[in-house]
Amino acid sequence: SVLRYHYCTMREDDVTTTTTSRHRRPALLFAPLTLIILLCHVLSGVDSLIVSSNRQGEALDRFKAWNNANQNQNTLQEFTVNEVPDDDRNSRISHFAPTVFTNSLQTSNAANLACRSGQLTINNEKVSGARRVKTGDTITFLNNDTSDRRTTLPDDPDKAHRFCSSRLRLIKHLSDEGMSHSPLRVLYEDDYMAIVCKPAGVHTMSWVGSFGKSLCLDEILPLLLEPPIRKRGSDSAGAEVKNNDMDMDEPLSAPLPRHRLDNRVAGPVVVAKTRRASIQIGRSFEEKTVKKEYRAIVVGEIQHTVGTSFTINSKVDGKPSETEVTVLGQTPCNLNGILTDLVLFPKTGRRHQLRVHCAEVLGTPILGDDLHSGKGGSDEVEGEGEDVPVRRKKGLYLYCQKVSLNHPISGEMVSAEIPEPFRFTRTRTKALKGFEWETRNAQDQVQVE
Repeated sequence: SVLRYHYCTMREDDVTTTTTSRHRRPALLFAPLTLIILLCHVLSGVDSLIVSSNRQGEALDRFKAWNNANQNQNTLQEFTVNEVPDDDRNSRISHFAPTVFTNSLQTSNAANLACRSGQLTINNEKVSGARRVKTGDTITFLNNDTSDRRTTLPDDPDKAHRFCSSRLRLIKHLSDEGMSHSPLRVLYEDDYMAIVCKPAGVHTMSWVGSFGKSLCLDEILPLLLEPPIRKRGSDSAGAEVKNNDMDMDEPLSAPLPRHRLDNRVAGPVVVAKTRRASIQIGRSFEEKTVKKEYRAIVVGEIQHTVGTSFTINSKVDGKPSETEVTVLGQTPCNLNGILTDLVLFPKTGRRHQLRVHCAEVLGTPILGDDLHSGKGGSDEVEGEGEDVPVRRKKGLYLYCQKVSLNHPISGEMVSAEIPEPFRFTRTRTKALKGFEWETRNAQDQVQVE
């Protein structure tokens, strides 16, 4: 477009009869400048293509590295039952198999899926996950598929490049630190586990029918994290020997998030890179030894002074739940009355537990919560009469600030923390400025009257 503009200018100067050589001289001077600008554009485009090509090549290599990391040769495993658990629940094959094949089957859900596919059998017969084991039964697990859709590239080269390009663009967008949300980044990583900051608006795990169609963290983790590396040495005779715990473990074919954060909530997500780490992290969550700290802005005034802590015990979906709450501060707001900052420590993991506890128990729903905030209203403010006004379509003002757990292999404490998203600070500042302005305006009107 730049070249076209200068070219047309030069042509007009050439065909105009009244144009003298003195008027044509500036247009002629533009010709070298035009060529320089055009050359710069071409070179920058070539550089961007080279960078893009290099990034795609690196992405392809990363996916292949994750696929090659899982080289489990023990595909057929057998176990003979000598003792049946007394508990009726643990005697089912779906719960019994994970205690036997700990390096291959991580959860009861995985065992159920293996039963359906015929990979997990009893006495060479296909059974359901509810089948109870008996003394003398021979349980067989055939691990004949170590691939993962998240790291398996399409056979078509063009589709493989599009597969990588879409994920690279998503990572670039989510990693932008100039936006008001918490950017995507790796907070901690070693050969066994990692902790990754998930931005708001991204699902933690993909599900059936959503692969490649929704924003899901697990689909881009292979490009963020390094595959586990087996370190080997040699003895005096030069033979290769095992010298680290990784040789006793089995790398996963793709990084696996071991818990979920709500789509609208940002925060650290614990990711397993090996089967042993995945099992241990899962047990840590089951035993409730993982500590998570959330921050929220709720609408309304809490009946506790700033700095005090208390515990909420109530049922969510008919199940007992517990949350520890600490009041941080309060901000006056013309639109919402009072905005209160809370620190939330969930002791149980019920669905929408924090949102339910804030809205239904405390009577102060989280700002932006359009699901647990009472009756309907306008797009800007929800609620009329006795309902609490809650902003809609402005994002949920809840994020996970910190997660702490024991390392699945070493047992040492591992913690990761993210700073407060900018939109939280901006909302408080705007609310306080609006309240102060209206207060001054009301005082001025009283003086005038």
